[in-house]
Amino acid sequence: MLQAWRSKPWRLLWVILLALVLLLLWVPQPAAAQSALDGFDPDANDVVLSVVVQTDGKVLLGGGFTLLGSQTRNRIARLNADGSVDASFDPNANGAVNTLALQPDGKILVGGNFTSIDGQLRNNIARLHANGTLDTTFDPGVGADAPVQSLVVQSDGRVVIGGDFRAVDGQTRNFIARLNANGALDTAFNPGASDPVYSLVVQPDGKVLAGGFFSNMGGVPRNYVARLNADGTLDATFSPSPDDVVRSLAVLADGKVLMGGTFNSVDGQTRRNIARLNANGTLDTTFQNLEGNNDVLSLAVQPDGKVLVGGRFSTLGGQSRNNIARINADGTVDAGFDIGADGTTVFSVAVQPDGRALVAGEFATVGGQARNRIARLNADGTLDVGFNPDASNTVTSLAVQPDGKVLVGGQFTTLGGQARNRIARLNADGTLDAGFNPDASGTVNSLAVQPDGKVLMGGAFATVGGQTRNRIARLNVDGTLDAGFNPNASGTVNSLAVQPDGKVLMVGAFATVGGQARSRIARLNADGTLDVGFNPGASGGLVYSLALQPDGKVLVGGLFTTLGGQARSN
Repeated sequence: MLQAWRSKPWRLLWVILLALVLLLLWVPQPAAAQSALDGFDPDANDVVLSVVVQTDGKVLLGGGFTLLGSQTRNRIARLNADGSVDASFDPNANGAVNTLALQPDGKILVGGNFTSIDGQLRNNIARLHANGTLDTTFDPGVGADAPVQSLVVQSDGRVVIGGDFRAVDGQTRNFIARLNANGALDTAFNPGASDPVYSLVVQPDGKVLAGGFFSNMGGVPRNYVARLNADGTLDATFSPSPDDVVRSLAVLADGKVLMGGTFNSVDGQTRRNIARLNANGTLDTTFQNLEGNNDVLSLAVQPDGKVLVGGRFSTLGGQSRNNIARINADGTVDAGFDIGADGTTVFSVAVQPDGRALVAGEFATVGGQARNRIARLNADGTLDVGFNPDASNTVTSLAVQPDGKVLVGGQFTTLGGQARNRIARLNADGTLDAGFNPDASGTVNSLAVQPDGKVLMGGAFATVGGQTRNRIARLNVDGTLDAGFNPNASGTVNSLAVQPDGKVLMVGAFATVGGQARSRIARLNADGTLDVGFNPGASGGLVYSLALQPDGKVLVGGLFTTLGGQARSN
């Protein structure tokens, strides 16, 4: 062998082999498959029972935990959008928090099995300011005499609560009650359930769906689910009949109702643990019989109509799904969504505005990776590594141009590591458009692209590109300020829409536009001057959103109580 090595041909062969080995070691190997999880890992030390996403992307958590990561948080906490603990928010409940709800003004309703929050007496129901301190203006008196399991805010600010209680503030209320906006018991609302109420949902028309253990509501037979009119009387037209407990309810865009629980049949037909009802309460037989093999405890509807399902099941629709699944609008299981939380319960699911999904419960792993009791999933179950504009603060508005570029508005001051004050434009691949830099002095709430490519922007700013523009402005296609357009609103502009004739609708918190009285809603001519013939006038609260119908009529939404002098609630 030594003699062979000394010969030139063998030496050449060995050199070639050594070179190939070194080349293989040097060449980068393919990256491991991306996880469906992102870097969001709050790490709760005990069960998470409720999760709510705030409009700014922060996440409220309630449950039985006392630690998140290494920080003490007793049963209620708030996370920043990246999953880190919000250090400024620490209400400190002395017992389990079962349910949370966010009011439009940012205040937070809390229900559970506690006797104090923020060091002050509150029996099972309380309200917090947005900063986590106790709201003392909301006073339920002696509170509920047993745990509150569900609560929901009505459009008028009143709060419906359900649970195990039989009295609220010393007055008989069997398992369901309503509080006024100040926390006092609404004495006119007293449906009375025969057994605990565990799920509540307010429909867009103000009616209230209730699910739970009960067999009658208001003295009338209702098996496990019922619907109340806005005044608390029973809706006699709605009478489905599941054969066991309803734990979760969700209203779909078409008015149909999804319900989950521990039932085996609805209206005498086999439906195991999940079913869909028509708006009148009859069973929707067009919806797949999914036959979940165990409890469905939480439902969350995505903007595209798909529904996230959480519980303690291992199969759904005949497919293996560990405690978390997604179903398509027709009721079939979404084959592309199969992440799996290990063999323990998912109690709560929620959809973020960006399409990502939050799941919370008792699990320790998700998708095979350590995630203690709370995790976040991407919309398609995989990490998007190609699109990462990286805004330094909240993004409140997006608009897509016909060329595929994306306009971005919000509170950020950098995007992709480059200075961009509250408005920017991205190329279609998510990189920053270096030539577009309007520079707004305050938040941009709304963006709209005109047919000619010019860009309308509304918000809380006072200057754009260093020039005075009070809360509304128009940009040329290249991002420079359109000098001829200056409507001058006296208060924040929340939403904008361009009509086919080029006129511009605007809503918000303003009282004047162009020096003339316009209460929260106005219309501009195409040149930015006020349309003097259009003056609906909203009162009682702000207008937050508007949309144009194909027939030219305009939908508006917000917190108002009158429009054009006529009663219109929100």
